[in-house]
Amino acid sequence: MKKAILIFLLLGNITPAYADQGGWVMVDASGKVISGTIVCTPDVCGDPNSPYSKATLQPGQRYVQITKADPTGNVAGPNVVAQTTPNQTVSAKVDPVTEVVTVTTTVVEPLAPRVTVIKETETTYAVEQPAPITTIKAPVIEVKEPETIKDDPAFIDWLELINQMFMTLFANFTWAWDY
Repeated sequence: MKKAILIFLLLGNITPAYADQGGWVMVDASGKVISGTIVCTPDVCGDPNSPYSKATLQPGQRYVQITKADPTGNVAGPNVVAQTTPNQTVSAKVDPVTEVVTVTTTVVEPLAPRVTVIKETETTYAVEQPAPITTIKAPVIEVKEPETIKDDPAFIDWLELINQMFMTLFANFTWAWDY
């Protein structure tokens, strides 16, 4: 019984191997995130002189920790590499002072031929905060004005109407000199 208590006390004080692990991202000199989240430790990614950092970083680049491992060892982090699709753009920047990563997702949805709705969401990740914080900004509606009158759909509709009126008028008109 004494052996079991001693073993429990010894094992209870052992720090799990993942206790200092976290999610890290690579950042360029301008603060732009240029990698997805990787699992790493402060002595490997946090030290710019570690063999790993020296082998993987270019001048001006560094690693920033954005998450800590949870009690089960899970290191969840966002895939924050800049991505662009036809209607969506994802970008990420790091605040140089606070080292908070802000991921901005912009979605552009066409509403009508000249009208688009722009929706923007910002999510922040930081080691100190227990979970990501998401802020949804108010949508912005952009109306593109025609560059010339020929580009204006109302003008084109008006021209079509005039054209149909003249075609109807001349189709029913009989010319006197045709006889």
